[in-house]
Amino acid sequence: MRDLLICLALAVITAAVYSPAARLGFVNYDDEGYVYGNSHVAAGVTWPNIKWALRTRDMANYHPLTWLSYELDVSLFGVAPRPMHVENLLLHAVNTALLFLLLRWATGDVWPAALAAAIFGVHPLHVESVAWISERKDLLSAFFFLLASGAYIQYVRGRRRKWIAYLSIILFFALGLAAKPMIVTFPLVLMLLDCWPLRREIGILEKIPLLIMSAVWCWVTIWAQSGGGVMADRKNLPVVERLGNAAVSYARYLGKMVWPTRLSVFYPHPLSWPIVDVAGSVMLIGVITGVCIWNVRRRPFLIVGWLMFLGMLVPAIGLVQVGRQSIADRYMYLPMIGLAVMAAWAVDGLSMATVENQPPPYPSPGVPEEGTRVRAGEIAMGVIVLTAFAFTTVHQLQYWHDTRSLFDHALAVTDNNAVAHVQLGLLTHDADARRHYEEAIRIDPTFYAAEFNLGNLLLDDNPEAALQHYYLANDGNDARVFNNQGIAQAKLARWPEAEDSFREAMNLDPDYADPHSNMGSVFMQLGNKDAAREQFEAALRIDPDSAVAQRGLGRLNSAPSQ
Repeated sequence: MRDLLICLALAVITAAVYSPAARLGFVNYDDEGYVYGNSHVAAGVTWPNIKWALRTRDMANYHPLTWLSYELDVSLFGVAPRPMHVENLLLHAVNTALLFLLLRWATGDVWPAALAAAIFGVHPLHVESVAWISERKDLLSAFFFLLASGAYIQYVRGRRRKWIAYLSIILFFALGLAAKPMIVTFPLVLMLLDCWPLRREIGILEKIPLLIMSAVWCWVTIWAQSGGGVMADRKNLPVVERLGNAAVSYARYLGKMVWPTRLSVFYPHPLSWPIVDVAGSVMLIGVITGVCIWNVRRRPFLIVGWLMFLGMLVPAIGLVQVGRQSIADRYMYLPMIGLAVMAAWAVDGLSMATVENQPPPYPSPGVPEEGTRVRAGEIAMGVIVLTAFAFTTVHQLQYWHDTRSLFDHALAVTDNNAVAHVQLGLLTHDADARRHYEEAIRIDPTFYAAEFNLGNLLLDDNPEAALQHYYLANDGNDARVFNNQGIAQAKLARWPEAEDSFREAMNLDPDYADPHSNMGSVFMQLGNKDAAREQFEAALRIDPDSAVAQRGLGRLNSAPSQ
């Protein structure tokens, strides 16, 4: 009963702290691609959309379960942000309760498990994963990771029907991978659990199927991300620089875990860190690792928690650079568990050591023992720290109210943030937008999104200048760039070039309706009505709501026959 009450309390406290998230809306940063601008998701659960979710690598990822969860939300509640935010909030609260049960079951300790789960539940580093609808994948993958870990404990300690527990491990692990591949390190985490708290020999053979699943999903992830053009070229970001950023990133994550200030939705990658920062980070990692190894017999939770933190971050630490960020708060959703375990059991160990070291004679009746005072003091300190985390979380949630406040804050707490400038530029269509795009290009001349959006800004008034920006933005992988490039060429009456651009956009993205409707308009201009009709009808098959295609067909149908 006590454990259930603690579970309930943790879930309620977590939900209360994150309750402002339920009032948030969409942000114009991936939410369009994941939900309200995605025609497959916006149509809800249908058999064609289920098939799409199972095969697509849209948004440069392969996570079919995440897509299906969005489609289900839309089928139940429509394209509305509040139900999706509430679901994210509830998933995080459930994950917090599950973490307590997992640690309690694995270790037999109540209060350290509760403290670790409480840190996980209210920490502001999780704001991004909870408040951002696009990060549903964090919450889902963590949910199945925790279930798979619980099934593993049942497999190890159960005496009957162990095969059911083992099949449950595989099932939950597969579902977690289908939500987000961040949990590919799960088999290695199980090896750490074998050392502590399960205290058994590391079972390699039993983990081979899981290791194979991880390897396959790593390949699938690379396939999806390389197709989306988000993986950094080795020439642009050499291995030495990636290693340096990885070392500094570990130190930065530690710092934000202990002192979570200046949190941002995006942290720019500096490309190269000063050698002093890299050396200091390596030294910090080395010292902590040494302390954990020194205490491996007396406090095995230190080395297990530390290796869990280091290991679970490997897929996102930048050794294989995906995206333009140096670090991201969302990447700490599961790795934080390792640090929370270290902190919680270290505090509990300190209390126990104090009690055990009390010399006789014992205090007089009515006078509390010193050990009790220390434990009470540590509980009070824990409450203070957790309260500070909770207030910081509530404060951080306010920046997710809308896109402008989110990226205004990002500019305020980071330097040379080209991504923030582009996102702020998208909110306006005037000189202020142009200023943001030009500043983004100044910061990062290879940031093609800034060139693309600047081209869009100039398209109506100066198509020649817009075309030059499209050429700079065109890396050969983005159908949108080819489509808009074709529009600019059509405005300049460069018909063959426009047709080539539209066809390239169609080849890159067969589910993209705009190049079909735009090419239909070009054929209309050239007097080729049959070809125009074919393109408009193709556009409407993809997107029945395409206004350009509807108008084009309307003009064709109303035109007098020859």
